[in-house]
Amino acid sequence: MNNWDMVGSEFAEIVARARRGMRGYTPPVEREAEYYCGMGAMVLRRFDEALDHFYRCDALSRTLDREEASGFMAMANLRDRNGVRYAGEAGSALAQYGRSGR
Repeated sequence: MNNWDMVGSEFAEIVARARRGMRGYTPPVEREAEYYCGMGAMVLRRFDEALDHFYRCDALSRTLDREEASGFMAMANLRDRNGVRYAGEAGSALAQYGRSGR
């Protein structure tokens, strides 16, 4: 188990507790945990899982951020559009390149 596995399991537990409505596990806490679950999944190259977490972080941010976008919203969207999607598509592109005989 590496550090991201450990971190991911801790934040996944926080997400689960927030979804069960446990005391102290508020929507802002859930949003932060979703973001870090997404980061962990991205580092571990589990891109679909990472996108799910970043989308949930963004959805929570849209209800929490009344005045302006939070750092969590901005970074979740940045990771979604530039990091995770590119990395997932890069793997497909490399596989296709390998099949072309080059």
